[in-house]
Amino acid sequence: MAKRRFQVEVTVRATLELDDAVLQQVDDAWRRQFYPLVTNEEVAGHVGCALVRGWSFDQLDGFRNLPANAARIVEESLDTEATEELPPKRSHARLRGKNGAAGA
Repeated sequence: MAKRRFQVEVTVRATLELDDAVLQQVDDAWRRQFYPLVTNEEVAGHVGCALVRGWSFDQLDGFRNLPANAARIVEESLDTEATEELPPKRSHARLRGKNGAAGA
């Protein structure tokens, strides 16, 4: 059966609830070891992206010492749009050596 490929845009909007401990965890030492997140919004975006992907909060580097319920999604909406159908993916034939034999 033939397969078709599509370019799809997915937009997720989520409202997070974060314990103060999550934001207080991110200091200069934390930033040097993990990620250069400066504002509370950057921290929330980092955590929110992981939660939307289905990761558990206590699986995130730099937050494993905090309880799993220190961050949670309280509201989420999803919008998708197929923006274009893509041409079929081409298969690449094996390269052949000078004598016509298949290369390794």
